Amino acid sequence: MHSRANFAILHDLDSAVAFSDAYRWQGGVLDDDQEAELFWSVSDILGFLPDPAVIMAALIHARPDLTGEVVRERLERLLMITLGETGY
Repeated sequence: MHSRANFAILHDLDSAVAFSDAYRWQGGVLDDDQEAELFWSVSDILGFLPDPAVIMAALIHARPDLTGEVVRERLERLLMITLGETGY
């Protein structure tokens, strides 16, 4: 879920999880196959790693608080949460 990763990057993990919960509560489904949904969620997060600073060039001036280290830590924690939700 790309939006969830964006919330984690731009805000925090609580916002990312809240967005995901609200999306599902409203009936949102990425894929009827839970394994496929997990694959796409993990793939999205890994697409930003290991060095998210590369994709953050446009944000550096507007959001100096978003360092590569901060964003990497958030994404790694989001990955652990995502895998933990499925019992992996």
